[in-house]
Amino acid sequence: GMTRTRYGVSPWVDQFPTKKRLELPRFSASAARSLTGSTIPVVIVGGGLAGCLTAYALAASGVKVVLFETDRIGMAGASRGPGVLQAEATASFRGLDERNGRRAARALFQASRRAVLDLASTARRLGIKADLETHDALRVTPPFSVEDKLFAREMAARRDAGLDAIPLKGVIAARDSRIERVTSGARFHDWGHVDPYRLLTGFARAALDRGAVMFERTPVRRIKVKRKSVEVHVGGGIVSAETVAICTGEPTDLFRSLKR
Repeated sequence: GMTRTRYGVSPWVDQFPTKKRLELPRFSASAARSLTGSTIPVVIVGGGLAGCLTAYALAASGVKVVLFETDRIGMAGASRGPGVLQAEATASFRGLDERNGRRAARALFQASRRAVLDLASTARRLGIKADLETHDALRVTPPFSVEDKLFAREMAARRDAGLDAIPLKGVIAARDSRIERVTSGARFHDWGHVDPYRLLTGFARAALDRGAVMFERTPVRRIKVKRKSVEVHVGGGIVSAETVAICTGEPTDLFRSLKR
């Protein structure tokens, strides 16, 4: 049947069994004592998709990592996303080309496409059941749209750069997208769709299994950059880090501390 949604409630989290949700500790005085006296190689701020995948990548590589999440792991922006895995760095290759140059723009687009495939293969290898599927994506333009010519130029620029962009005539685009009155379109390979909360939970568990340390309901209140380390101030103590990775969905006041 159709999934029911409620305002302010993530459908991904709502469908996830409550008993299987991650329950991680708050940072406490005893945890502070266990981390005192050593400098943590990497501290991650933010327990969303970016934070949990970064924690897994580091822990799987043998790097000691500690993650702090202000609220609950995966309960913020990650659980409210559409779950679309975009195999492109941005919607406008031409804009990226103008700002950064052809070589950098092409590299970013190629990396974005590989990222979707790498994510899918890693999730399968770890046995993460998150309904992750890769498939083609369609982009179409409606009739009499001012974007039609810009769209044609965008697709031409991608093809000239050797990137994946298969142009479609209006009839084919309308048939494949099941949208009436389409002027033109394009097909892109290796996009995907996933349940973002299940994906995040799977990678968080994999990171924990490999030695990552995670705390939730533990806001980072201040970051102080020192000459040889970075002090991360949280409720309950201070953690010394060599590197801090900010993986929050929105900019925070912590960004100003890290300009150096």
